[in-house]
Formats: sequence, C-alpha cells, structure tokens
Amino acid sequence: MNINDKDIVLSYPKRSPIGKFKGSLADLNAHEITSQVINDIMTSSKLEKNRIDYVILGNVLSYGQGMNPAKKSAIGAGLPENIIAYNVNQVCGSGLQAIIQGHNTLLADPNKIILAGGQESMSNATHTINLRKSTHLGDSTFVDTLVNDGLTCSINNIHMGLTVEHLADKYNISREMQDNYSMNSHIKAKQAQLDNVFEDEISKIKVIKKKQEHMFTHDEHIRDQDSLNTLDHLRPAFSKTGTITAGNASGINDAAAVMLISTYKNATDNGLKVFGKIKAISCVGSDPMEMGIAPIHASTDALKKAGWSVKDLDLIECNEAFAASSIIVDNEMKWDKAIVNVNGGSIALGHPIGASGARILVTMLHEMEKRDAKKGLCTVCIGGGMALALCIER
Repeated sequence: MNINDKDIVLSYPKRSPIGKFKGSLADLNAHEITSQVINDIMTSSKLEKNRIDYVILGNVLSYGQGMNPAKKSAIGAGLPENIIAYNVNQVCGSGLQAIIQGHNTLLADPNKIILAGGQESMSNATHTINLRKSTHLGDSTFVDTLVNDGLTCSINNIHMGLTVEHLADKYNISREMQDNYSMNSHIKAKQAQLDNVFEDEISKIKVIKKKQEHMFTHDEHIRDQDSLNTLDHLRPAFSKTGTITAGNASGINDAAAVMLISTYKNATDNGLKVFGKIKAISCVGSDPMEMGIAPIHASTDALKKAGWSVKDLDLIECNEAFAASSIIVDNEMKWDKAIVNVNGGSIALGHPIGASGARILVTMLHEMEKRDAKKGLCTVCIGGGMALALCIER
C-alpha cells in the first residue's frame, strides 16, 4: 500500500454481536451497547480517552433514546464531557455515512482523532402518538416508529420490501433464486461462526438477565439447518403474489459497530494499528423505487475514483437488505461472487439499520487482514433512493 502522512486510515474496527429482535440485547438501549464497544476499542488501542476529539454515530430509530445518543455513548464509555458528538441519519447508510463524515472532518482538521460508526436498537423502537394538538373526541392512533421511520419509504409511502418486489419482477428474480441466495448467506455465516472468524471483530457485551451478569458473545440471528429447510414454506411478506419473505430478506436487529479514524501520521504517532486507508468514496441518488440496486451506481463511481476495475478487488461487502436486490447487484456488477460477503451477509447476520453500514466495513477490514487482501469495496443501498460505496486499500 502506498501511503503518506495525510492519508485517512481506519484503526481497531469493532462491533457488538448482533442481537435478534427482542433478543439478548433488547434490554440495552443503543448507546449502552455502543459504550461497551467504544471501551473495547480504547482498551485494545491503548489510546488515552482524552485523545478522542469527535464521536460520530449513525442512528435511525432515535425516538425515546434521549438527546444525542452519540454523546450518551461517549460519556457512557468514560470519554471526557467536552467531547464533540453527534448522530447521522441516512437510513441504512447511516453507519457508513458517519465514517464518511469522519473522513471529511479530517480533511478540514487533520490533527483530530475520531470514533465513528453506527448504533441501533430496533427492539427499543418506540410507538408514538401526537397529542400536542388536543384530541377532544374519538380515538387516537399509535405510530410504530420501527415501521414508519425504519422500514417505510417516506417518498412513496410504501414498505421497503415492495420496492424490491418491483425489482424482482423487473429483473425476473424468482423466489427459488432468492431462497437459495439466502440459504447460502446463512451457511457461510454459520461456518464463519463455527470457525471463530468473527472473534477478533466482536466486542463482548455485558447484559443483565434475571439479576445475573452474562456476556453476550455471538451473533444470534443466523438460522440453523432445520430452519433453513423451511425457507420455501414461508409466506410472502409484502404481497400475496410476491416472492420476498422473512427468510430471504434481512432481519430486525440490535448492534453497534465503531472504529477509529485518523490521518496516517496521527495513527503512527499514537501507535495505532492501521487496518486500511480510505481510497475512494461515492454517494449516489436514485429512483426511490430502485434504491435496492443503487449500489451498482455507487460501486461503479467509487471504483472509477479509485482508478480500479472490478477485477482488481480482493474482497467485497455488499449489504444484503434483500436477496432479490443483492442478486441483481451481483449480476450487473459482474464481480466474482466468491469474494462477496464471504462470511455471510445481513440476511444471515442481521441488519440493525443504523449500524449496518459500519458493520460491513468492520467485517471487511478484519477479513482483509486475514487474507492479506489489498483492495476491498463495501456498499449499501439506502431507503428513499440512495447508495454509498467505499474503496479500502491496505
């Protein structure tokens, strides 16, 4: 890797295990999960906590969490009270956009060290009711913020799954193709888990159950073989005649993923291990109904900026919001499927929406180190019609 002092690099990428909806992490708010991940990073890096200048965290479902969950995460981890912290909401791209914001901050002020990533507790998404304008007569309706703010396209006012049903129909992606893709994601993730592939990237999370302290150490969304055998029995989730089910779409989950961002000079001056440098960034917009395939445009743009071709890539992490859209992206990009989501993707591992963009980067950075891979790309589709892509070099 050719690198100079001003290059922006990533260090100590960490994530929590990914919890099921109302699973092992459900009793913790997003900031409580994140604080523990930050503590693990600070311990591993041996960096003094007063050296952190910013905390930037993606978060989508912030109702009821209190003011500025990023700041709460920082204070919960013992960082100084004068720390600068803020949240980013770009839906499924939030965690990756937070890292991009860290990158952009360093372009303006290269002397800073930043913690950036994403956080989400979908289990704790609230129901809201607007009583600010007094209701004198009649019923009032609660709004499920998980569905309204996290899973529904606010542009077209339809569930995200219906946008991908549109794509599956347009590109002739069958139910069988989607179920096979999903099964492969789970098989890869289960094997990676059995082989302890995720051990270095996971921060153990302390949880209290029945007044007893336990350590949550492993992703719990991955299906076992018996469950996989029933994929073709699941009913369509969004349309009676549709092909998308709970089995070939990503899950509803809880997690946090964070890393250090700095210039190469600051990393070396502080003894930080460098996992890779940010080579190129792309953010694109698209038709909201085709958001699922927007990673095609973001990935193509990022590769062009990096001066790379698809054949130059050693590893790819493409967030699996839905099997149908992931299949289309793979086919249109014509990249080697053997290097895509090698340890399973979000269909198997889970999709905590504010954290997933950072999670895929954490996983890719660790796998690049294991393989001594030189060039990687991660990309994520975003509700409302957008996508992000990052090229990483090491």
